[in-house]
Amino acid sequence: MRDRPRAAGRDEHDAAVQLPRTGHSCIAQHLLVLSVGYADDNDIDQQPWIEMPADRDHAPNLDEINRLVALGLSFNTAIAVADGRLDEAFHIARAIEGRKVKNWCKGRKNIPHALTAKWDLNPENFYLALDGKYPGDHDSAEFAFIGANVDDVNCRLTQASSRDKDPWHRRYKWKSCGIACRWLHGNGVTPPLLAEFQGQIHIAGGMHRFHLAKHYGTTCMPFLVRKADLATVLALLPSGTSGPDHINK
Repeated sequence: MRDRPRAAGRDEHDAAVQLPRTGHSCIAQHLLVLSVGYADDNDIDQQPWIEMPADRDHAPNLDEINRLVALGLSFNTAIAVADGRLDEAFHIARAIEGRKVKNWCKGRKNIPHALTAKWDLNPENFYLALDGKYPGDHDSAEFAFIGANVDDVNCRLTQASSRDKDPWHRRYKWKSCGIACRWLHGNGVTPPLLAEFQGQIHIAGGMHRFHLAKHYGTTCMPFLVRKADLATVLALLPSGTSGPDHINK
């Protein structure tokens, strides 16, 4: 028996990048952004200047880490960039965008009346569907795209993936605000990641993205599915289709 699924979407500080332990026609209706991708979290931690002992064996380059932290990267991300395991330009751009999102969302009471969901289909950013986990833990080749009707997915969701409150409810407002800011400024986010659990659809990553897109009238959209789960997920979705033809429409 599979483990009980964990509800997608966590506190933004939990979503910071972690170090490793060792032709669907509906998609053509949306802008498929092949650029810098973002999870729906705001993972820009305000870290203090880092001071570490310089006499440790294999000690990291402290000046380089301090430089990266000063540019807005979290400590773990700065270490991974300094070690060459993460791309500096990508994560600096993400840090800058995160600060813009934070400033835009802070104290905001007026919510957008209309919003168009935009998606990032760059395979290098697929790991962001899992709320910003370290990219080395998730090979992009393990994922496939599908297209499906939003209502078709929504009516088959597990309880953990369902919502009984508006995405702008105070419980979800901060997450929704971050996604809305990116969409309003033309930035795509990675599509939600779907999985099967006990004969239903579970959103393994990107629950806030899905429900916000639904709230603003998105009728069909792209999703990510692990290739190992592809046949099972498609069997549950009458509107679901997969294959390379629909991706570039």
